[in-house]
Amino acid sequence: MDEQSYDPSEEISLEQALDMAVDFHRQGRLDEAVALYAQILEAAPNHGPTLTLAGACRLQQGDEEQALGLLDAALASGYGATELRHNRAMVLKAMGRLEEAVREFERALDADPGRLSSLYNLANTLRELGETAKAKDRYMELLEINPVHTDALVNLSRLLESEGETEEALALAQGAADTNAAAGHLRLGQILERLGRYQEAEQAFLDCLELTPDDALGAGLHLARLRGTAPDKAPDGFVATLYDQYAERFDDHLTSSLSYRGPETLALALAERLAPDASLDVLDIGCGTGLCGSALRPYAERLHGVDLSEKMLGKAAKRKIYDLLESAEAEAYLAAHPESFDLAAAIDTFLYAGDLHSVIRAAASSLRPGGLFIFTVESGEKAFELTGDMRYAHSEDHLRDCASAAGLEIAAIDEISLRTDAGEPVDSLMAVLQKPVERNCVLKQPIR
Repeated sequence: MDEQSYDPSEEISLEQALDMAVDFHRQGRLDEAVALYAQILEAAPNHGPTLTLAGACRLQQGDEEQALGLLDAALASGYGATELRHNRAMVLKAMGRLEEAVREFERALDADPGRLSSLYNLANTLRELGETAKAKDRYMELLEINPVHTDALVNLSRLLESEGETEEALALAQGAADTNAAAGHLRLGQILERLGRYQEAEQAFLDCLELTPDDALGAGLHLARLRGTAPDKAPDGFVATLYDQYAERFDDHLTSSLSYRGPETLALALAERLAPDASLDVLDIGCGTGLCGSALRPYAERLHGVDLSEKMLGKAAKRKIYDLLESAEAEAYLAAHPESFDLAAAIDTFLYAGDLHSVIRAAASSLRPGGLFIFTVESGEKAFELTGDMRYAHSEDHLRDCASAAGLEIAAIDEISLRTDAGEPVDSLMAVLQKPVERNCVLKQPIR
């Protein structure tokens, strides 16, 4: 359908307005859709279909509270469409209220037992809750209806492999690959690699890469590790996709499951080096949902955040601690802002960056004289290498070499642990680098 515009002065029926709003919604023109839904609700406040659609649109924008309010109003209006129950479950899931989400998905399925989207999301939610037997049943129920549902095949394969049912997991992965979906080929390659069937794994990763030229699923990283090499960085599309998918459960997973201590560790490093009344221009590189923003804010006159993931930035915006949030690749952003910041921090940001020379040079260029750059990496033996979890680890020697090449002084490189993995501390390094102060240069704020 051709794009259309809406003239608020034009008189149209409620049905016409709703059709137009739905068209905007389908085209991804969410702001326009929300505005038109709101105008419809001014005229018909209890119109269940509009409340339901407006709630779904608000969820897509990342505004779960508004979405839930609209969907609750639809329920109160007496509207009982299955779509309402499903949308409400999706909102509750996004809010981390998983037990409530399960109940709401089940209500949607009571009304429409064959609804695939409700079955799939119910299975995923049960899996997140650790209810693996129930999740398995729901995936199987879905696959009886649609045996070639790629995402269900992939997720059930992962679940079975985690429980030691390797042959069954491999069969499901092969079924997912047979649908010729990129995610299916990737899943097949992952399990074949773990089984030591490296040539077959390599072909599966190549098949995935052929379907995703931007390498949004990271098949190229798997190939590199399989071949014993490590690219300079992970593809931007892969990083953005990964964190967009992770945004809903990022904070809870990091703090509850991985014992994440990024904000506390950063706060201690800052307290040792900055005056408590500092008023600096600060950049949070790879800010994600803004977990480290609370440690940076007390020292900031202006606090900027940059990240590749739009959905993570949406979460960060809700904290209301940043003056500016922008979606951009870190190195390009730094290079485009010469001598703009007194402090830049990249905490747990370089997990998908290999050779750090160019990004640290860019960071140095973005600092004013005397400015600090604080960042962390997972520690490794080689300059940089891909780990079994497809993240990069770096050696202390590599950090020292990068700092020297960028003309930055090393204030400290400390051994730390920011989080755990499978219950074990992840060995990491925190580097504190400083841009030399030029003669006759007056610092904006004293830095200890």
